[in-house]
Amino acid sequence: MICKHCGKELEDGGTYCCYCGNRADGKVICQSCGASMTFDALFCSACGKPLQDKKPVSGGGYGEMAITDAVENGFVAPAGRNTVAGWKKITEYVCCGLIACAALFGFIFSFIIGVQAEYAGVGTTVDIYHYFGGVYNQISEAIGKGSLTDAVLTTYYFPAAAGTLIAAASIILSIVFGSLTISAAVKKFAYKKENVNFYKPAVLTYLSFAMCATAFLAMHAMLASSSGTTVSAEFSGATLAGLVVGGIMFGGFTLCRIAVRFADILVKKENCAAIIISVVATVLSVVVVAVLAMPSINIFYNGNSASAGYIEFMELLRGWKNVNTAIACSAVGFALQITMIALTFKMLFSFTWYATAGQSGAILGAAIANLVLSGANIAMAYVSANAFVDVAYEQSSYSYTCSCGAPVALTVVSAVLLVAVILFKIYRDKTANNAIVETEYIAE
Repeated sequence: MICKHCGKELEDGGTYCCYCGNRADGKVICQSCGASMTFDALFCSACGKPLQDKKPVSGGGYGEMAITDAVENGFVAPAGRNTVAGWKKITEYVCCGLIACAALFGFIFSFIIGVQAEYAGVGTTVDIYHYFGGVYNQISEAIGKGSLTDAVLTTYYFPAAAGTLIAAASIILSIVFGSLTISAAVKKFAYKKENVNFYKPAVLTYLSFAMCATAFLAMHAMLASSSGTTVSAEFSGATLAGLVVGGIMFGGFTLCRIAVRFADILVKKENCAAIIISVVATVLSVVVVAVLAMPSINIFYNGNSASAGYIEFMELLRGWKNVNTAIACSAVGFALQITMIALTFKMLFSFTWYATAGQSGAILGAAIANLVLSGANIAMAYVSANAFVDVAYEQSSYSYTCSCGAPVALTVVSAVLLVAVILFKIYRDKTANNAIVETEYIAE
């Protein structure tokens, strides 16, 4: 084996050169995150931190470093100790295992996403494959029974098309991100390529599964109670197991990566402030979507209640006349709902990547967009429900009313908290700018 720094011949199996004290493979270890870089690198490509102060020896350049400098900077293991602290290295291995398991669960369960509808204790499961054939057979049978108006056809084709898109997205995204994860894992662990990013595709594999599962549940969301009989929809057992187990692995990965970077995170006050902003914005968005992705339209009549997501409500409207406005608003509302779900998972990814790699994303902007969309979403639910109530009042002996109290209250609370976060960010930026100006003034 030849040392890539001094060119001396070494015995095979050694990590460091016994002549110049550098790593024989020409790598430099980042003391912040443990990633390996080329010897001439000045900053870490994984966390962005400066690698070390390189002091040239006689002859100039950065080709060789004095043994004392190498030991000081952690590139030579003194007294046989490892370069990276033992607990950090162990934590990195744990991180790899956890996110690999989360990606594996996300990849496998993306192909069996399903929702179970229960009626009086009897369950019926609808999976994503229903939208590749079965649903269109049902539409053909319905059309064959008689002429249907354009509005009624919309209540058939819009849910079918939405379900097909979600099902196709689930399968395509899992294959794409799963393949990228496997490729990155082979390069990193089999071929020892340190500059390969294994975490990012693995995180995306699990989050894409969770996003598609949430969107699929939003399609079938319903909760009705009438004469002691309850109708509800929830994740199927397999989907719920994949989400829970994969979520535990994903959460463990995030916490382990934060633990590795904990010292760096707390070095600067602005890092702590950015984390507070990111956490609050992400939690707000997740909570809003968690509520609005469930039944959005609430109808009450004669002591009974029926709550449904936009798609279930649209299908309910097939039996009524003159409900074109309700159908149109339901279609727009569902599109808004899917956009909110996608934005939320984008925020989760940005927050995870900020916490684990120090690379920030547009978290606050996405939170503001989600809040605006939640207001539009509630407006669509309110207009759609009231359009149905007006028609039902004319065509039925029952008295119908609608309510959007809980989503409205949640959105208002979220708006107040988000405004507080924005004001805090403005104050933080202003304080940081004042500090910079003061430093420049002193320097002059």
